[in-house]
Amino acid sequence: MRTYTCMVVDDEALIVQRLRLLFAGIERQHRQFRLVAAAKNGAEALELAADLKPDIVITDIVMPGMDGLELIGRLKELLPRAILVILSAYTDFDYARRALEMNVQQYLLKVPLSETEVAAALLRAQRTLEAQESEAVKLRQLNATVRGNLHRLRKQVVEELLHGEVGPGGMEARCGELMIRFKPQKYSCFAVRIENLGDFRRQYESRDRKALKYGMLNIIEELLGASERGFCCELEPELIAGFISRAELKSELDLLQANQSLGQSIRENIHGYLKLTVTVSFSGWHSGWGTAPQAFREAKQALEDTFYIGEGRVITPSNRLLYEAAAADEFALALRQLQELLAPGADGQARQRAVQRIRRLLQSRKLQPGRVLEETARFIRAAAPGNGQGRHAAGQMPGHNDPPRFASCHGLLDWLENGLPGWLERLHQTEERTEIRKAKQFIDGRLAERLTLHQVAEHVNMNPAYFSAFFKKETGEGFIDYLNRRRIDSAKLLMEQRDYTNAELAEAAGIADERYFCTLFRKHTGISPQKFMRNLRKRPFG
Repeated sequence: MRTYTCMVVDDEALIVQRLRLLFAGIERQHRQFRLVAAAKNGAEALELAADLKPDIVITDIVMPGMDGLELIGRLKELLPRAILVILSAYTDFDYARRALEMNVQQYLLKVPLSETEVAAALLRAQRTLEAQESEAVKLRQLNATVRGNLHRLRKQVVEELLHGEVGPGGMEARCGELMIRFKPQKYSCFAVRIENLGDFRRQYESRDRKALKYGMLNIIEELLGASERGFCCELEPELIAGFISRAELKSELDLLQANQSLGQSIRENIHGYLKLTVTVSFSGWHSGWGTAPQAFREAKQALEDTFYIGEGRVITPSNRLLYEAAAADEFALALRQLQELLAPGADGQARQRAVQRIRRLLQSRKLQPGRVLEETARFIRAAAPGNGQGRHAAGQMPGHNDPPRFASCHGLLDWLENGLPGWLERLHQTEERTEIRKAKQFIDGRLAERLTLHQVAEHVNMNPAYFSAFFKKETGEGFIDYLNRRRIDSAKLLMEQRDYTNAELAEAAGIADERYFCTLFRKHTGISPQKFMRNLRKRPFG
């Protein structure tokens, strides 16, 4: 239950003592009220009010020094939401009238001063406070709704601008409804990206992620200051874009320092308040809504540099990395050469030299990260068994639902040098187990038919000789041994249903020669088929 704190102010000690006694009784019956202070004059009351911030103040009007009316006026400035109740004598009615003119809503007569009247005044004050708080909540919700709708509308219109669906004139015309007074005469675009996305999505549910991103927008807007300076909106999942006026700056150095300072403030405040790590990147100088798409591309492309320099940074045009198309072509060639060296029996030293060449290329920081990840994904698909067809077409790792993802150059290098051999081994093992499973399913479905090694090998798309060798390696028994064992198992299942002749059992099990069937049956069970059936019939029920 909400507790309402109260303070009394009166220069008469007897009145204060009387109020204390009344509150003792009231607090027993109405536990929501608590008397936290009593002051003997206006100056002391102001000091206590500033410290305790009471919800309800009951004050005398006629007091030496600062009278009640002056105290009321100053309390209304200090505690605008507090409820003020005046104490009055019959002869002080003129004071009471003036207090009511100051929007003091109720007063109590000192004589007689009863617990019932004081409690009734407190309950009326409670109802007023509850109404105020309810209205405040509604107003906050309304503001949040309006601001949320504004952010969504800004996102839609700015996306249309960046995609060329709205021209500069159209954007200018819509600035009013978007509450954008920013003038794009000389500005920078910036991008704010949430890092550690995997952790972000695992730790927070969708609703919480939306709340955090809304909090980020509010923090950035506060840092941008007056809306004439700039605005921001969420353009992509976990990516906020903003525009900030730089018309007051005179040089590239001024722009660098201003953007670095803003980026650092955004990064530190979001981490400090929301515990999120972000990278902030900036474009250079631009002018006019027509250059907004180029400005956004510059800011977004700058985020790629985190692949080499790490996340949680501020990136400006002055500290951007420069990428070379020729270096990316050389990287693609090096990956193709490494792929050729992954085959069994390939030169291990040559493979190490290929990996070292890739390391040198990546460490040069001249490879555009998007191209690196594209070529790496192509390499993974090609390295998977079956040339990337079927289950591994997306480069999936065994035991994972997604292909390998590399957020940094260091992570990719570590995988190429230390993770690739184990990945390939697990991948091939998984592939082999899959082929064995398919072969067994094919065999078990055709036990009564004439079945050959070539038929099964063809079903799993393998060379018959290779299939025969690796089937025995994986299962511990040869193809014929497995086939015969499963046929005998099928015959034993039939025997549990009714009595059969040996010839019927041999035919049902897919063995043309009755004598050979009996020999195989004795080999696997130690007894003849007929004796096996007699023993089944002797078993007790249950």
